[in-house]
Amino acid sequence: MYVHLRNGLKNYRKIAKNGGWPTIPSGQVLKLNVEDARVVTLRKYLTITGDLSSGINAANENIFDEDVENAVNQFQFRHNLNQDGVIGKSTLQVINVPIEQRINEIRINMERARWVIHHLPNDFMVVNIAGYNVRRITNDETVFYSRVIVGKHYHETPIFKGILRYIEINPTWTLPYSIATKETLPKLQKDPGYLAKHNMIIMDRSGNELDPSTIDFNKLTKGNFPYTVRQKAGPHNALGQVKFMFPNHYAVYLHDTPARGLFAQEKRAFSHGCIRLDQKWDLFLNLVGDEGWDMVRINEVLNSGKTTRVNLKKPIEILLLYWTAGADKQDKLYFNKDVYDRDTEVLVELDKAVIFKESR
Repeated sequence: MYVHLRNGLKNYRKIAKNGGWPTIPSGQVLKLNVEDARVVTLRKYLTITGDLSSGINAANENIFDEDVENAVNQFQFRHNLNQDGVIGKSTLQVINVPIEQRINEIRINMERARWVIHHLPNDFMVVNIAGYNVRRITNDETVFYSRVIVGKHYHETPIFKGILRYIEINPTWTLPYSIATKETLPKLQKDPGYLAKHNMIIMDRSGNELDPSTIDFNKLTKGNFPYTVRQKAGPHNALGQVKFMFPNHYAVYLHDTPARGLFAQEKRAFSHGCIRLDQKWDLFLNLVGDEGWDMVRINEVLNSGKTTRVNLKKPIEILLLYWTAGADKQDKLYFNKDVYDRDTEVLVELDKAVIFKESR
């Protein structure tokens, strides 16, 4: 990662030295077969970035042809945008980011690489919070990839590493105290039947289930809530059908979600901090290997409704990191939106003068 980011930095500095890339003016949406004078500038831009390798000398350079559409798709893929091959408002905004900013983003993420890439195991998982994805890397190759949903502002997914040790099918969800008191309690005060409608139970601190009709929720506040709220396993459980556990004091983990439509969103910061996983069963089968699991057996467990724990014979290290720029083995650069606004602080420190202290 570091070497290929460094190669990309060298290339982008060369581009900047030669005048950078052009700005595309606003105007009508540019898409297949549209004729617009701005397409000529777009072709130049995509050639400089390496996304367009042919079509720069097309018969009519004003026409948005298939070569340009393919290049736009490639650009959108590299910048974590929805790949529709269309230059709309969001894609145009990303195109017009100055090359100087991209150079700084590469520098920032080279610095992040220095913090974490030493002594990585041969087999590990990594969540890129800013990129909304998770990968399993085995012997320097990606063997699993999925889109994810991460924490929203003020519920940011934390950066740390853990060991993924077990998986639960048909999980229950014990609501964190903050969610139970800040979000669920006000709903209970308005509707005492809220728990039953959402397949939830309420328990005392000893784990004994209580009858919610015997509790006066209007006398409770987030400062004196002595109960635990748990959602039973089922199709509407907030954790979906499966969760992947790497025990940590943040109470963060990978899990399924019934809100599957959110994975189609370009910006996927919706959770309270946990990571919602798109390709859940692909990851499950990838992790358990040849231990006798297939979708037939998975569906049998799901249909039983019983919470079932599957311990991994080989627990795997998982890193939750924050990358706004990356590079592949061909030195192709990738950029993600700084969803938590963390780049600036790193850049300020990078740009400070180096001061050497005299040794004693």
